Amino acid sequence: MKDLIIYTHPGGEGHCNAILKAVQKQLKNYEVLDLYKMKFDPVLTKTEITDGIKQAKITDIQKKIKNSDRMIFIYPFWWGGMPAILKGFFDRVFSNGFAFTSEGKMPKGLLGDKQALIFMTSGAPNIFHLISGYRGIKVVEKDILGMCDIKTKSIIIGSCSKIDGPKKMKIRKIVRKSLR
Repeated sequence: MKDLIIYTHPGGEGHCNAILKAVQKQLKNYEVLDLYKMKFDPVLTKTEITDGIKQAKITDIQKKIKNSDRMIFIYPFWWGGMPAILKGFFDRVFSNGFAFTSEGKMPKGLLGDKQALIFMTSGAPNIFHLISGYRGIKVVEKDILGMCDIKTKSIIIGSCSKIDGPKKMKIRKIVRKSLR
């Protein structure tokens, strides 16, 4: 299985980084797209919308997605959702004609042969996400990946205000279980 890890955190030795390290330790055949290190430009341009013209960087990422079996997203929950750079990634990469088609009355997903695994960290306890109806993850899981016909599993790791030895152990256990 070929995995493509989409990592979205600006740095540090926090929870997202601990998840990334744990995922890398479990996998054999993977590639990491670190959106911050890549200096990914999240701004969708007029020519991308009106003319469908994509930059080479975007078509290269789309090829990597096509050549993968599973995408693993690792990102924090900020202000009710994903970081802006990840939203821009979806806007630019998961485009009409690549990830879905809008021919007909309803959009039709074009990536039905793909799977996704989402690891979302949050400073809030998991009960917050239950009460809010998991809205922070539903946008990615259902509205974006679901529309593209990607089968998705999501894991929220809450109470991520401080990382320590026990929290890192818990993260490694969650990652091992999730990747089975």
